[in-house]
Amino acid sequence: MSCAVFSCILIGLGVSCHLSYLPAFMGTINVSDLQTDMELASDVKNMNDQLLFPVGTRINEKHLRTLKAWGIVEVDVVGVSREDVTQRAIAALDPEILAAAEAHVVPLFRYTDRRHPLISELFRLCVLRKARASFHEKSRKN
Repeated sequence: MSCAVFSCILIGLGVSCHLSYLPAFMGTINVSDLQTDMELASDVKNMNDQLLFPVGTRINEKHLRTLKAWGIVEVDVVGVSREDVTQRAIAALDPEILAAAEAHVVPLFRYTDRRHPLISELFRLCVLRKARASFHEKSRKN
């Protein structure tokens, strides 16, 4: 898959990132998963390499608003991994909804190598996003 195609897929999913930052985003968590009082494990910089928050900053509500305003998608947090966040998200979802979401997403990835770390991560994000959307849709109907 070319970088341009991958970039279009990310943009289509609402994920804003630069291809040069892709290796760094693999070990971080999404800003939407941040909670107050979490501690940054690395500096947070904007796309112009300007420091927004230094390592060690404890996240508060103002920080969350600033990160979203700057379009920061992911940050590195002390003691929290992407796997932790994923496990919490999966635990909160109905297994039936999760299975249906995965069944919906699998055909979209039929021509990709899901063993590749980027594709695997993109697949995981798509399944979770579809499952959350299905959960919210189901909640609205009830």
